[in-house]
Amino acid sequence: MNKLIISFIFLTLIFSSCCNELPVEIPEFTPPQKNKIVLIEELTGVRCSNCPDGAKIIRNIEQKYNGQVISIAIHAGSLTEPLESSKYDLRCDDGINLEKSWSYLGKPAAAIDRTIFEEPDIPISGYTSWEQYVGEEFKKDNILNITTTTKYDTIARKLEIYVSIIPLINLHGNYKLNVALTESHIIDSQTLGNGSIKDDYEFDNVLRDMITPWDGLDLGQNLKENDIIIKTFKYTLPVDDNLWKPENIKIISFVTGGEESALAPVINASESKITE
Repeated sequence: MNKLIISFIFLTLIFSSCCNELPVEIPEFTPPQKNKIVLIEELTGVRCSNCPDGAKIIRNIEQKYNGQVISIAIHAGSLTEPLESSKYDLRCDDGINLEKSWSYLGKPAAAIDRTIFEEPDIPISGYTSWEQYVGEEFKKDNILNITTTTKYDTIARKLEIYVSIIPLINLHGNYKLNVALTESHIIDSQTLGNGSIKDDYEFDNVLRDMITPWDGLDLGQNLKENDIIIKTFKYTLPVDDNLWKPENIKIISFVTGGEESALAPVINASESKITE
């Protein structure tokens, strides 16, 4: 690991690469995580009466695996138009593009590491099999480490994001980095299972924006074992009286790859709060 840290310092003095990111001061190197993290991307909606049950299932899975499962709630496509009593529109363009790239039967639906378990659907509709498939993902060897760290200016509302990636083996194929911004503790209207509307429903891990392109930032092909990849991004949080609260926002980064497709599976993921 000492050799990796030395290599990292040397490389960061020479290179600075990203998509819409600018050169920034790199903080002290944080070794990427060593554990496999499973990513759940849930298609949900305020008009979906079964979606609150799906959200409960995901919370239970997150609690069971204690930090090894990360979730994103995507409001896009059917059953997502705001209700008459809604205060907010939770849809975003990146989520809509992602939803259009997937094939599924109905909501709630969850992509688990974007892996195909039930041909040909990504994500999987219903929630009875979600926990089983999360368990299947943990049986896979971890082949890539990724860490996300942030630096936030509370006055200017400017956010700097640092993503560190280390392949643990030689990886063949095409790989992409995806960086998402989510917000929790949003209180608004949601249709429940009995058809009623709950006006003070709490929405968590809502996809608010993709900082990379919705289908990922190209990392190149055939990543080499122990070659450190560093990406940096800048983002300014919008000013809003009720939403975009820094204390409720997380940055979620994940690497997809192995296939020439936006549906390539998730290799590993990480998340970081922007304030404590």
